[in-house]
Amino acid sequence: MGDGVTMKICVIGLRGFPDIPGRVESHCESLYNRMARDACNFEIILFGRDRYIGTSPYVTSSGVRIVPAYCAKTRFLETPSNTFVAILRARFEFGAELIHIHGVGPGFLAAVARLLGLRVILTHHGHGAGAGRLSNFASMFQRVGETLGIRNAARTIAVSPTLADRLRQSYPDRADRIQWVPHGADHIFGQALTASAESTLADLGLTSGQYLVAVGHDPSDRGLSDVIRAHKRAETTLPLVIIGDDDRAFDRADTARHKDKRVIMTAGLSQTQNAHLLAHAKLFVMPLQREDLPIIALEAWAMNAPLLLCDTRSTRDLGLPDRNYYTVGDIDALSERLASKAANPPPVSLPEAFSWESIALATAEVYGEVSERFRSNSEPA
Repeated sequence: MGDGVTMKICVIGLRGFPDIPGRVESHCESLYNRMARDACNFEIILFGRDRYIGTSPYVTSSGVRIVPAYCAKTRFLETPSNTFVAILRARFEFGAELIHIHGVGPGFLAAVARLLGLRVILTHHGHGAGAGRLSNFASMFQRVGETLGIRNAARTIAVSPTLADRLRQSYPDRADRIQWVPHGADHIFGQALTASAESTLADLGLTSGQYLVAVGHDPSDRGLSDVIRAHKRAETTLPLVIIGDDDRAFDRADTARHKDKRVIMTAGLSQTQNAHLLAHAKLFVMPLQREDLPIIALEAWAMNAPLLLCDTRSTRDLGLPDRNYYTVGDIDALSERLASKAANPPPVSLPEAFSWESIALATAEVYGEVSERFRSNSEPA
């Protein structure tokens, strides 16, 4: 893109920010605030959902323009209705040449954007740790959204190498338009410093360096169940703190929680509180997840917590040494690792690839390349 030319980017697919929880929301808040501060040749207009952010547009301190757009108030129509309205407004109200759709659900309508002459970039965030809880209809919607999104996108960004490889195999004719740009994790530094960790630990009855942390949504899931069983077998007095994502996770775990007082379930904590728990843990344990890139593991890594991750393709994407992994399903071996009084796997510095500065630069390069190619008509839509 030539010097002095401002590109208008419309971002679609999330509920809004700041202070809106969610994987995609957190990703976009860190990414676009960084891009708005560092890339003066982008005008970033982000469509949120009016039921979450109200009806008045606003501008973040970094310069991201947040525009509320209509969304239906029903579960299955919320995303498609908001996406459809945002695409129309991006094209006819804001005159954007490029839109960036986040998530395969909103990707369902990528063909509409393409038919309107918009260049589409799709970020595939994976299907998430809760994918197994989706209904058959929701799962089908995501699969179709993935296909339509990738088929109609000028570029597809995948958040992990494993996901990128899977997409290239599934869509070989689009393989050259699929690339890996990860989530970042260094945003958690600022969150950890916004308040003292002492109150977070005191509220849960914890002592710095004297507890274990795992993450999960449902203790009946295989991965988290394995960690709870291994901890129960382990000869350790250290409590196991499980970071949940909502109050329902806490309720489902109520019985198990009272059977073993060493297991502490948490739900609905702020990002700052989670940062405190990660920063002061003796060990962070990553159970088996369905998530393509374990963001919470990246955040624990950024907080310099010793890491013990389930051995899967997605966790191996992080490139940690063998000592940082355990075999899925081997309860006895995992129990020994949790009970060990020896030094845990030492912290490893987070690579620059997972910094938001690096990710913002990579994303800006995608925008510039797509814009240049289409302006020069060197690549078909």
